[in-house]
Amino acid sequence: MDILKNKGRTTRLLLLLEMVTNLPRDQRSLAESVGITPQAVSEYMSRMKREGLAETLKEGPRATVRGVDMLQSDLLRLKEMVDSSISKLEIIRSTDAVAGEHIERGETVHLTMKDGLLYAFKGEGGSTGTADNDAGPGEMLSVSDLSGVMEMEKGTLRLMEVVPVRRGGGGDRIDPDELIRMSGVGDRSHRIAALDLESAAFLMRSKIPYHLELPSAEYVLEPLDRG
Repeated sequence: MDILKNKGRTTRLLLLLEMVTNLPRDQRSLAESVGITPQAVSEYMSRMKREGLAETLKEGPRATVRGVDMLQSDLLRLKEMVDSSISKLEIIRSTDAVAGEHIERGETVHLTMKDGLLYAFKGEGGSTGTADNDAGPGEMLSVSDLSGVMEMEKGTLRLMEVVPVRRGGGGDRIDPDELIRMSGVGDRSHRIAALDLESAAFLMRSKIPYHLELPSAEYVLEPLDRG
């Protein structure tokens, strides 16, 4: 976000991007592309030359290797900020859901999260839409024209480390009963993931069922958004 708050950094980013992607012939064409005056470009170029970010060749103004590295770094930070902001918006206009009761096409329904699954029920709620098809309880329902925000609680992630044998550990240092209590075995809304071989071996020895084996961190964290 700092990049957007600082006009100078934003302009520098645009100048470097233009020099790398479009190879301007001179500072005047660079100014036209970025939307600032030639005088401003001259001042920025002088500063970037002192910082080792740009240089003027006979072909025109160009970014140095250091300038390209800085451009890439700034763009990646900007991308992370944009991706994070978009994910927080979670704007969805249509979706599929499990029908929580008998629903007819054209009826107004609202969405709710239950045991990590998206359900649709008749009537209005935080997130309201229109049923696109008939569906009985447990059947899939297409919902469109969504509006509003669905209220739901975030899930909880509990971590228990099984120290590898090569580091002097082993599953014998973990109380299986404590793990069962923490994980809520038997509650279908709870899931156990074995993140490495030591964890999988411990769970198998303890005869504790688990649902995910060696998943990525993103795969484990995603269900938390579903409660």
